[in-house]
Amino acid sequence: MRKTSLAFGIGFALLAASCGNADDPYKPAPAWSGRKPNLPAPPSLTNAPIKSGDAWTINLSARADKAPQNRTLIAGFGRCTQGTDGGARYLAKWQSGLHFWSDNRDATSHAPFDVGPWQMLTATYDGHVVRLYKDGKQVGEHETLLADDQNVVNIAPIDPWEKERRFSGEIRDFTIWDQALGADAIATLAEKDGGKSTPTEAGDKEHKPR
Repeated sequence: MRKTSLAFGIGFALLAASCGNADDPYKPAPAWSGRKPNLPAPPSLTNAPIKSGDAWTINLSARADKAPQNRTLIAGFGRCTQGTDGGARYLAKWQSGLHFWSDNRDATSHAPFDVGPWQMLTATYDGHVVRLYKDGKQVGEHETLLADDQNVVNIAPIDPWEKERRFSGEIRDFTIWDQALGADAIATLAEKDGGKSTPTEAGDKEHKPR
């Protein structure tokens, strides 16, 4: 099983990127930093799970001081455009709550995006079913078939519809696995993430919005 991790502070600064076995310790290494509201070039993935039936897991922690607008994309991978049914794999905030957006292949939930605290958001796909989790608990699922996609990551991209909405909070520990993690594994991740609700880690102050 391979894992790709991106630690990201909205401001924007890409602090680390790594690929490797999921059992290896995660050792951040500087990759890119800047103050523009978008990445100059979205980072590519190595051996990304971008084929139609590939299994994957997207996991990240996010927070915001005000509610994101409806149909705001948070982060994900693949193309970030309309026009390809089953293209795009993104965590998002929708009117109903936490959402997975893939063009005409969405999975929704009624779990709210909380304003203020950190929350762990997860989407998994086993080649047949997309499942959504919030803080380690499943909140939605949808049986669907995704399309082959592009080998690219987008973090807090502008929306592909009106091109006027962008997530303006903080994102960290963005990780992609090339398999669908089970409920127990995701619950364990949430337990580990629980200690990150306050800025106790070295360097957290650099992740604050500016």
